[in-house]
Amino acid sequence: MEILERNALIKAAITFICFLVPIYFCEAQEKYFVLDEEHSSYNIKSYTLDTEDLYAFNSQVEIFNIFPKYKTNTRDDREIILFSVLPDVTSLKLWNKVDLSEIVVDTISFKDLLALKQLSLYELYSGTYNEHNKFFNKYKVVVKRNGEYYMACNTLLQFFALRDKPDMFNAVWGTINKDQTPVTLKSVAGYYKSIKSDFPLVSYSDGYSAFDRLRDRKEFLSKKFKIGKLNAYQFWSLTDWHMPSHAYEVDRGIDRFVYIPGKGIVGGSFDFYFYYHRNIINLNMAKFRDNIYSERVMIANGISDWSD
Repeated sequence: MEILERNALIKAAITFICFLVPIYFCEAQEKYFVLDEEHSSYNIKSYTLDTEDLYAFNSQVEIFNIFPKYKTNTRDDREIILFSVLPDVTSLKLWNKVDLSEIVVDTISFKDLLALKQLSLYELYSGTYNEHNKFFNKYKVVVKRNGEYYMACNTLLQFFALRDKPDMFNAVWGTINKDQTPVTLKSVAGYYKSIKSDFPLVSYSDGYSAFDRLRDRKEFLSKKFKIGKLNAYQFWSLTDWHMPSHAYEVDRGIDRFVYIPGKGIVGGSFDFYFYYHRNIINLNMAKFRDNIYSERVMIANGISDWSD
């Protein structure tokens, strides 16, 4: 009997430790990625967006498109690693000066970032995947400006696969497919109304949602248009609001965005972030809801002057 009790205690202890391990990693020290403008393994396209028109909040967002280079592929536009720098809502600051020697131990390499990309875009046949593939403030971007280094106050990291295929092929979460047949957000909202179901994009819940998240999440192409002489494509993301009120809806990411081949993502919206801070920034919820249905986005400064 003593042996059985001892084995039971050991088993219980192991179970408890296994329960704690994921919690430990979830709460681990934040990591940092230092952007290198002259890195041989990737190209960078960065843009600044003004928040005033979309959120009535006078600040900016900076986005950095990283295009990995592949020696075995003549095209480098297969994926986008997207860092979005969001403002602190009280100070309005985007960046804080940092000493690299203080964060060097927790700095990840580009190789580490590529490994995270592979897991986030379901690129490994032997990979183990979970629901979450976007990261808020777990990996903070660092830039060098005027000889000094600056760390983002808030960083959203997410990944996109650029895959153009006709509608007969499935486009999994995280795919930019500009060969889709355009589908507007309002038309999908109409479908949900026809089946007497809540439209996930405007059904703000607190911990529960009936949305079939793993099967139905998708980036829909909404329209094709011109910006100057460049072909532009606007997308919107079908996903829900399901996190408790004390947590960010990171899964939404850059939930509406504009993509230009060769330029990357040049505009978008970050509803998950500004909705979370709605009381601090006095977000007008009627306008916020209309922004969603009208698919409004912030667009890169100076974009109207682009010609190639």
